[in-house]
Amino acid sequence: MRRRLWKRATRERLMQLMEEVFGNAAPEGEWVVSSRYPITEIRAAYVRKDNRVFLRVETRRDQEADDEEFLAAMRDYNRFVELATGYTAKERKKLLMKGTS
Repeated sequence: MRRRLWKRATRERLMQLMEEVFGNAAPEGEWVVSSRYPITEIRAAYVRKDNRVFLRVETRRDQEADDEEFLAAMRDYNRFVELATGYTAKERKKLLMKGTS
């Protein structure tokens, strides 16, 4: 997560972003939970570790949905993660590749 966003890394901010992107959000323990068909559940939480902030996300999807619906949902998912972390999908992929080499 970009350092400039660390101060705004709150559960309330996640709820606001999920409502903006997916149209719904609800707190559930440390998680904020939402959905957007065909993603049946999106769970997100900020995790603080070693003076850093990370976004943890878990998803479940309906396997019966067609590809077009899934791609539209993935665009929304990527937009949500970009707003929450400050990194685009391309930048996140580059960071993952850098971390595994």
